[in-house]
Amino acid sequence: MAKSNRLSIPIHPSNHFTWHGREGLTEASCLPEHYSARIWTDSCDVGFAIQSERTGFVKLFFHVETVIDKGWEDVAYNLFRSEDGITVKVVND
Repeated sequence: MAKSNRLSIPIHPSNHFTWHGREGLTEASCLPEHYSARIWTDSCDVGFAIQSERTGFVKLFFHVETVIDKGWEDVAYNLFRSEDGITVKVVND
């Protein structure tokens, strides 16, 4: 049996996000302080998982972009995406 190189990552319930079709949104303050973590032992990919409150299914999301608010010179939001194209924005509040 092959050994998995996936690390233990945060799993958040889907009800911590507002959903519009295939896009989720939440504020960073609605999640634990360390809401994302390194996913694999052999790469620097960062992300988290979301567990559906309805089905129990767990989906992995990878960090793809940090958007900076030029006026405040601070992080506006972090964008995460699943392998099947669902996106989640974590807004810096």
